[in-house]
Parts: sequence; structure tokens; C-alpha cells
Amino acid sequence: MLVFTAVARLDYFKNVELLISGCVQARKRGVPLRILVAGDSPDDAVAREALRARVPREHRAEFLAVGKLSKTQLYALFSLARPNGIFVCSSRYETLGITPLEAALSGVCTLMPDTDKVEARRFFPVAHRFLPSSDGLADAIEFM
Repeated sequence: MLVFTAVARLDYFKNVELLISGCVQARKRGVPLRILVAGDSPDDAVAREALRARVPREHRAEFLAVGKLSKTQLYALFSLARPNGIFVCSSRYETLGITPLEAALSGVCTLMPDTDKVEARRFFPVAHRFLPSSDGLADAIEFM
């Protein structure tokens, strides 16, 4: 299974650290998954390396961080991930969240934090929302 996110910027608001910790928690529970993070300028690897440092050594082979994807690349990823992928919006705050909506409309299982600060969650069923914590995300991934 591929668990992934795609954001323009890897910053505090996107909370990709939650994606990492939730996926690591799920892997520790025995869920076979790989983690993909796409975001920030392809030339600026600082934030992606900081995320990689959060992944325990025993799970790093299953983690990949790349620069921001073009629309064509993103839609190709959605197509490839449709059968066994999970797109995760891990944002702390999100007004609408176009990319998670695009993922869901492309047929990719999409998870949203269950918080009033993420407006797009209103468009997702309760089964596709998670408590914004490592365990909450790991639980949601495990039951998908």
C-alpha cells in the first residue's frame, strides 16, 4: 500500500510530520505500506531531509520525499495509486483543500483530519476522517 501526500509547501500548516508519525505507527503495527511525500521546490531538499530524519532507520527504505509534482505528474500518481493507495491530508488548517478533493474525485482513498480547522473534511464521510494524532491516523490507515 502507498500512503502519500502532495503539497505545494512543506510547512507548519501542512503538518506532514503527522503523516510520517502516523505511517511509522502503522508500520510498527505490521501494516505493509510505503510513504511518499511530494512538496516544495525540487531544488530545495532541506524540508524533505528533515522529514526523512523523522523516519526510524528500519523504515527509511520505505520512505521517499520528492519535490512538488506538476499537474500531469499528480494526476498520473492518482491513477497509479487508485487501486492500493491512500492520499492523506494532514493539514492543521485548510480552507478548501483542492488536492485532497482532486485525489478523491480521481478515485483515490482519501483521509482527512477530523477537525473544524480543515474545511474540506465536510465533504468526506466519517469513515474517511481521522483524529489528528499519530494513533488516529494509524487507526484510519489500518482500517482502510
